[in-house]
Amino acid sequence: MRRQRRQRMTENYLVIWADENIDLATEDCQNTLVQLRDVVNEVNTCTTAEECIQNLQENKEETSFVISSGALGQHLVPDIHEMAKLAAIYIFCGNKQRHEAWTKNWVKIKGVHTTIKSICKKLEIAVKQCNQDSVKVSIISVNEAGSSDNLNQLEPSFMYTQIFKEILLDMEHGQDAVQELVTYCQEQYPGNKKELKIIEEFRRNYNSTAAIWWYTRQCFTYNMLNKALRTLDGDIIIRMGFFLCDVHRQIEQLHSKQVSGYHGKIFTVFRGQGQPKADLEKLANSKGGLISFNNFLSTSKTREVSLCFAEGISGATDMDGVLFIITVDPSVSSTPFASIREINWFHSMSSIFRRWKNRLHCSSKRYIHRSRSSIFVDNEFKTVNITMDKLLNENRILKERFDKLEERCQQWIADEQIYLLKRIQHLEDENRRLNENYQAYQKQSEKCIGSVTDLIIKTLFTQEELRKQCTNLHHAIDTVQMRKNTQQNESIIQSKRSISCQLTSNPSVLIHGIIKKGLIFSFHFQNVENRHTTNDQSTWFHQQLMIVEENEQKTTNQPSRTYI
Repeated sequence: MRRQRRQRMTENYLVIWADENIDLATEDCQNTLVQLRDVVNEVNTCTTAEECIQNLQENKEETSFVISSGALGQHLVPDIHEMAKLAAIYIFCGNKQRHEAWTKNWVKIKGVHTTIKSICKKLEIAVKQCNQDSVKVSIISVNEAGSSDNLNQLEPSFMYTQIFKEILLDMEHGQDAVQELVTYCQEQYPGNKKELKIIEEFRRNYNSTAAIWWYTRQCFTYNMLNKALRTLDGDIIIRMGFFLCDVHRQIEQLHSKQVSGYHGKIFTVFRGQGQPKADLEKLANSKGGLISFNNFLSTSKTREVSLCFAEGISGATDMDGVLFIITVDPSVSSTPFASIREINWFHSMSSIFRRWKNRLHCSSKRYIHRSRSSIFVDNEFKTVNITMDKLLNENRILKERFDKLEERCQQWIADEQIYLLKRIQHLEDENRRLNENYQAYQKQSEKCIGSVTDLIIKTLFTQEELRKQCTNLHHAIDTVQMRKNTQQNESIIQSKRSISCQLTSNPSVLIHGIIKKGLIFSFHFQNVENRHTTNDQSTWFHQQLMIVEENEQKTTNQPSRTYI
């Protein structure tokens, strides 16, 4: 199973371990990964040839090293050997004799190994070579334009990095810069116990007087800064800006102490590294031109040491070894350099260190032998110095103008801030006033609503009382009416009884009226002359009385009226 890679690598190289029998759950596998990560932080695992090829194809920037089992390697090597970013292949197996024969046919295979320890030793040497070869070289050849005027047309990368360096050296770095870098590096090396231990040591012990010692140590300081300068990774360069400035200034301090010891005598130093074949012809035609190393340039006074680095890339298919022979005249050199033999991490190494962004003038003498090119160069580059000085002066003028513009902008911003603060204060006061008015209005509204509510409730209660009074009045009227009707009925009944009695005793009596419920019946009878009633008359009278009773019954169910 392949371990997922981080999106961003902080070093120049990657190790891919390919073996069908990899089991990350076993202790033996974990121990192997720990040993590999002590040399290279980024280690990917895969169990098939397809996974390994995919890893290599995805890795287009960093140099890769493949560790393969013997069985898997026989099928894998022919497919990956010619990949440009593949630096070396190591066969890791249990039977060395079985695989030595076929591995001799492939120049990138750096031996058959039965222990991971021996692979790690070889890998350490390869990483040093990788670091040496990764220093970018910019070349400006006057032959391209046919005249020395091309010196005024510097490569953009060379010009930009030079200006970037000057700006970076002018930056101020806070006291928290070390802790910020430590925190960032701890995030980049999770699980790498060896590197995390060194990072913690850096946090406790680092100071500016030990900058070169930390830079030459084969750990995160060198690996991260080396890649950042090669790829111009602004994020990491700024994070490590304090460290880069400390190294630069320590070289200047050493140079001022050591330069008098040279007594103006010219001396020679050497540097060996791999160079892409595409740049070799341009480098060979760079007579009278310029070359620039985009890094702190480490050289040696011993030719054989530098020659080993030049010959160390014999397995690379896209690079050739180059031996730079640099003649230094202390009396005219404008680039500080210093011997760091006593203060570098490798105490036994004699080294001449030159500050970041070295510019060298190519001489006319050139030797090419097999895969190695040797070029004599010196530091007499007055023309490019003049050009760079002009660029830097222009940059300083632009910086001064920018500073003035920034000052004006800051003043304008300050004025605007004052105006805005006053405006905000005015708006706050206005808002406060409106809020107070709103609250007063709200209180008044609540008071009015309360009054209206009380009035409505009072009105409702009054209406209810009136309704009850009306109801009681209606009941009283009905009661009075019923009493009146009862009295009328009783009066009528009494009248009827009286009439009946009178008619019985004296039918010829004259009845002037009977009153019932306000109704008056008027009738009278004339006695016959002999004053005797007949049967016919009695019958007629009873009929008239029945009519009167029927009329009384009808009027009882009608409203009270008065009949005369």
